[in-house]
Amino acid sequence: ILRLRDAHGLTVVLSSHLLSEVEQICSRLAILNQGRMIFCGRWQDGLERVPRWTFDVDPWDQSRGVFDAAGCRVVEESLIEIPAGVDVSDVVAALVNSGIRIRRVEPLKRSLEDFYLEHVRQ
Repeated sequence: ILRLRDAHGLTVVLSSHLLSEVEQICSRLAILNQGRMIFCGRWQDGLERVPRWTFDVDPWDQSRGVFDAAGCRVVEESLIEIPAGVDVSDVVAALVNSGIRIRRVEPLKRSLEDFYLEHVRQ
């Protein structure tokens, strides 16, 4: 399918519930829910929300104040949204300067399944 698309500039319509395969093949999609179209377009563009990061830090309670002071939003324990204009390295430095131990910092890569579930739950 990808070869046909790329070699001949074809548009291929694919209907599937296997979202991992759709993610690998499709650049645009339409999401239907109970007979209504709830999304149509490039799903990757919909991922351009505030980046989310996972932080494994100790102590967690003390780190919440550092995240707040840095302008970040704590979504849930260990899951942080870092808005545009805030560099993750500055957040890490603020945590270290506050005496907080950092075991892991990792960007959260959202999948098509995450994107789909967010739209269907609305």
